[in-house]
Amino acid sequence: MSELSLFTNFSHGENRVSNYCGLMLKILYQEAPESFESVIAQLVADSGGTFEMMPTFEQQKKKKTSIPDLCISQKAFHIYIETKTTDWFYEDQIERHIDGMLEEITEKDSGNNILFLLTSEFAPNRDEYFKPLINNAMQRGVILQMITFEGLLAKIKEMAPGIGNYYASMLEEFEAFLDSESLLPKWQQTLDIINCGGTKSEVENGMYACPDSGGAYKHQRAKFFGAYWEKRVNYVAIIRAIVVIERGGGSAKVKWNNTNEDVKALCAEAREKISRCEEWRRNEVNEHDLQVFLFGDLHTVDYQKESKGGMMNSKIYQEVEASDIESLCNELNGKTWK
Repeated sequence: MSELSLFTNFSHGENRVSNYCGLMLKILYQEAPESFESVIAQLVADSGGTFEMMPTFEQQKKKKTSIPDLCISQKAFHIYIETKTTDWFYEDQIERHIDGMLEEITEKDSGNNILFLLTSEFAPNRDEYFKPLINNAMQRGVILQMITFEGLLAKIKEMAPGIGNYYASMLEEFEAFLDSESLLPKWQQTLDIINCGGTKSEVENGMYACPDSGGAYKHQRAKFFGAYWEKRVNYVAIIRAIVVIERGGGSAKVKWNNTNEDVKALCAEAREKISRCEEWRRNEVNEHDLQVFLFGDLHTVDYQKESKGGMMNSKIYQEVEASDIESLCNELNGKTWK
């Protein structure tokens, strides 16, 4: 067990995200308990749940054996949060969380025992998958609630104006952190323009690859890819997924699955595309973990860089209005950028 801390030493992404989410809720509770109560109550309202934690003050309230002059009471509550950066929740873990919660309580109160499943976004039709789990949890006295980072952030932001400037500034940093970790839906309006002058053949093979070593090679999640060389974006495509082939090529995992395709099929496709690359690229996987971008169909565009010189960095991000590849082509073709 670890205490929440501003100076976390967690190296695993999900633990770090959980720590920061917990800190924002902890500070909210300390600064404004009623706002904390309101945030939790709003989050469970969609499932018909309620949440009350503020103390009540009552005079001359009749009890079984007496009538005290003043009665101050407060409901106990238990809130568990299972955090995942992608929708990878599974039934066994959920059931074990509920079992553990029920072992801690002596009186079941369905309004105050809550298990949140927190992630960036839920796959289509997940409501149907979770429905029997939600119903079973409710019968056992626990609210099982699906929430996204965007939803949690929105509810906290509603309360922020009445709390103070310090918390508001922390909230801005928290939002920036979630965005930097690609946990907010801004990625769906993001174009990742990458300098591909030396790897044109790979782009035409429907992929882009680079070491998964962070730093200059770290990529934010994006929906669209733009292949840049000779002072212009020449191709755009949907980024279907990013697959990380681990050093040595022994295993692979999906980092981002933008199109909800089969994970095993995506990993197999990434391996197959790397096998058709030049020898230096095939050898690279023996030196680094390699992240492989898998694209949809390539579309030719003429999106020119107007300012002098080439790209200063290996990549840049641009916010776009497009929701699909055809509208992206219309938005960019024949235009310029600085």
